[in-house]
Amino acid sequence: MSTLKRYANDPNTPPGVLEYLARKYTVHTVVNVAANSNTPVETLCRLAQHTNPTIRASVAENPKTPKEALEALCKDRDPNVRFVMAESSHIGFAMLLQLVNDENPYVSCRAKKTIEKLNQNKAP
Repeated sequence: MSTLKRYANDPNTPPGVLEYLARKYTVHTVVNVAANSNTPVETLCRLAQHTNPTIRASVAENPKTPKEALEALCKDRDPNVRFVMAESSHIGFAMLLQLVNDENPYVSCRAKKTIEKLNQNKAP
């Protein structure tokens, strides 16, 4: 594993280093920064608006991503980003219900399955 990728993946990498990597390096590095649990919220919000949908999808998977950014990602123009959102149990029922009504049948179906899985996990 390259040194940059190791830093981008390491949850102990300082937030300032992650911010630097998010601004200066390749898409592959930035995808890993977006998934890192130590990435600053401000960086996640900025990356949620990135032009690359793979980066936006990685932000969607990060449980630290703030609600406002997740709400925007639920309406993302790229169905693959919305599909990742529909798989994410951390986004909450309200956003999953929004995705159940998505125009893309794959997104809608995945959101339904995620809700079913969450309901099964809640059952005693």
